[in-house]
Amino acid sequence: MKATDGRSAPSWTTVTTTAAGTFCHASGPAAMPRAVGMPAARVAVPGVARAAGATLVPDPRTRQIAVIATESAAAEAVKLIEALDVAANVVTRSYRFRHVAPQRIDTLIKGRVANTEPPATYASVIDETSGLLVATCPEIVHEQIQELVKELDVEADSSRSFVRFYRLLNTTADDVLATIRSLRTGEAPERAPVKKPSSSTMPEHFTGPNLPPEPGTGELAAPPAHRPTGSVKMPGMTTPPPPSTAAHPSGSAPSQPAGTAGETGAPPSPMAALAQNAVVTADQNTNTIIVIAPPEIQKLYEQLINTLDKRRPQVLVEVTLVAIDTSDSFSLGVELSGAQLGGEHKWLVFSSFGLSTMDLATGMPTLAPGTGFNGIVVGSDTFSAVVQALAANRRAKVMAAPKVLVNDNATALLASISEAPFTSVNASQTVSTTSFAGYASAGTTVTVTPHISEGDHLQLKYSVTLNSFTDKAAGGIPPPRQTDTINSDITIPNGAAVIVGGLKRKDVSQTVSKVPWLGDIPALGYLFGLHSDTNKETTLFVFIRPLILRDDKFEDLKYLSDRDLELAQLPPNTPKSDPLLMP
Repeated sequence: MKATDGRSAPSWTTVTTTAAGTFCHASGPAAMPRAVGMPAARVAVPGVARAAGATLVPDPRTRQIAVIATESAAAEAVKLIEALDVAANVVTRSYRFRHVAPQRIDTLIKGRVANTEPPATYASVIDETSGLLVATCPEIVHEQIQELVKELDVEADSSRSFVRFYRLLNTTADDVLATIRSLRTGEAPERAPVKKPSSSTMPEHFTGPNLPPEPGTGELAAPPAHRPTGSVKMPGMTTPPPPSTAAHPSGSAPSQPAGTAGETGAPPSPMAALAQNAVVTADQNTNTIIVIAPPEIQKLYEQLINTLDKRRPQVLVEVTLVAIDTSDSFSLGVELSGAQLGGEHKWLVFSSFGLSTMDLATGMPTLAPGTGFNGIVVGSDTFSAVVQALAANRRAKVMAAPKVLVNDNATALLASISEAPFTSVNASQTVSTTSFAGYASAGTTVTVTPHISEGDHLQLKYSVTLNSFTDKAAGGIPPPRQTDTINSDITIPNGAAVIVGGLKRKDVSQTVSKVPWLGDIPALGYLFGLHSDTNKETTLFVFIRPLILRDDKFEDLKYLSDRDLELAQLPPNTPKSDPLLMP
């Protein structure tokens, strides 16, 4: 072949490599740029590489490279290809992880391999379900994988965890959660009120102050989960979660507390840090506080919860109520009558104070018997007299001595309530019906809240209510009732008794029904009237004696219980062993 300028063109031959050109260990298209000594970026035509005096065309289907060159250039290219087509010395191994995701190990290894020169061969397959990583790579890369497994595939350090579970041993999760909420809001923690006598065990109708709570006003529901404003940035999270609205009673996310860094620009205080970037809730079933927060915030919560989760000492409160009622009464009534029913002039004169009834036809009185002395003198001619006298003395003593065991700073309730039924009358033009109207309640109610202060002194907040019926119900109206109440705060030594009430009431009444002028005559005035004198005196004494119980094994409580059982002539709680006679 000759060129246009008269020179002869070089002879080109096409050589398709078979042994050296067929790649067993490397991909033909990938290795071709290295074979021709040029980077892949300099390949002008896709799939075709040109070098000095040679053209290489890859065939991915057969993993071959076609070399188009002169015989000398083709031999040199084939020799270079054979040198590159060697085994890559890679090994396939499987790794199963317990505490770390296989994607994390795979990402770290790919980053290391990419930074090596030249890049090492690495291929991987991940099974997310079983946490399995299948890696194909040289032995040096497998060593790097094993190093990462030893360092990362370990149980997470709880001190660095964003999620912590604080199981409470001595108090309830609801109380601790209420205290944590109060630190953020600055308000007093909400506590469940003292349970009043349950309406399920009492009649349907009541009147008076000793009523059970209305439906829905008994023990409060468990506090809702607390989720303050701000989010917790968890590892691997790209965006913070939206603020929760279901955790707030009002249905909206709670506002950020004042004094935080977002408002003033100053660093947040420790109390504000408790509310920022933290989610706190309580699990009642396991009595556990769950906190999701960064590790530095977790330390504050751990210190706070450990301080609150302390066993509180108990206080045995003995309450003795003594009501003394003394009354003296005296009544004397005289009725005189005279009559002249025969002859021309008839007359009838008599005094009446309810002691007798007068027969106007005969002029003779009929005695109405009453309590006490009753006497009647009936004259055959003109004179009759009715006398009724009564003197009464009443001495009554009512004593109650309840005991209650209560935790420090908790409220105890003692209630003994009686109910008296009363009726109502529904009258119409044709018929009158009597129906049940309800119950009137009266009794004794005592609430005590002890607080142990320094030196085993006790601050007692107490309320004592004692009411009793003074008469019977009548005319569809509840019976009248007398109520005495004592409320106060005191400080007393441990084990000392204190008289917290001495309510004394004295009623003096004098009633005189008499005939004018004649009833005013000294001494003789008793013959012309009805005289009643009443002197009633009521005194209420309340004694409170608190006793602190601190023993961890409750030995002090056992001792007091055994003593009360002995006084009640009941068998002790512990079995008694008697000596056994051996034959």
